[in-house]
Amino acid sequence: MFCYRVYERILHSDRPLALLPTVAPEAPPDLAITHEAALPVPASVQSDGPTQYALLPDATLYLAYDEVGAFAIQAHRVAVAPAPSAAPALLQRFLIGPVLGLALRMQGRLILHSNVVLIHDQACLLLGHSGAGKSTLTAAFHHAGYAILSDDVGAVHWFENRPWATPGPQHIKLWPGVVRYFDADPASLPLVQPGTDKRLQPTMDAVSAAPVAACYVLAPGAVLSREKLSPTAAFLALLEHAHMPRSLPITGHQAAHFTQSTRLAQQIPTYALTRTEDLAALPALMEAVISACPPG
Repeated sequence: MFCYRVYERILHSDRPLALLPTVAPEAPPDLAITHEAALPVPASVQSDGPTQYALLPDATLYLAYDEVGAFAIQAHRVAVAPAPSAAPALLQRFLIGPVLGLALRMQGRLILHSNVVLIHDQACLLLGHSGAGKSTLTAAFHHAGYAILSDDVGAVHWFENRPWATPGPQHIKLWPGVVRYFDADPASLPLVQPGTDKRLQPTMDAVSAAPVAACYVLAPGAVLSREKLSPTAAFLALLEHAHMPRSLPITGHQAAHFTQSTRLAQQIPTYALTRTEDLAALPALMEAVISACPPG
């Protein structure tokens, strides 16, 4: 058994998982991962392009991806049946990304499509659609010495009426041009998965959970700008940038996500942040984030 700690949850897996911090095996698991030869396909399965899904009577979510494999997801257990042709790196990307995010949502977390950076010992959430520049901006913060909590999946929970973000897998997914901009050789970094040029940049910042200070919704534009959103606009942005939003009505977590998004929008300032394509403008973009992050 292989034991890890991620998003402040203890994971037990019957196969090793790369780039996750290990823990002592005597710690009881919050999530157990097992690999199976096959998983039964539910009669109620539906298709959405290359994805198949079904919610079973016991609240297990069946999720299958062509060329990846099938997953039976519960709050505290995930069964995995890899596709015969699935490369280990591809399978793990789905397992510790989309699948783990869904399990954490089942455990009551607010799960957002965001990166999380530590500024003034507080968590700043960088939300945005794929290609919005979340990982590039995160890499700029990492290069400048800031700790990174997570890449692509932001997990938020409340403690003593305050939202907290927890550290996820310690890496950033970057295109080769961004890697070279920060004076590194893309060939020295592993591929995110076969068939893509994206690379995995390890961070290994060894950070712990931090209170959430602000949210930033990134989008490309002609000029750099920052605008504070009203609580209503912030709520809508949090809905739009849910992790795997199509799964919410399937699993029955839509109401909980609405409630948690409303709470976060009312407690934490949210900004619309427009960035240009020019990598040389990254220091100014970082300053736009830092200057709006209240001191702890």
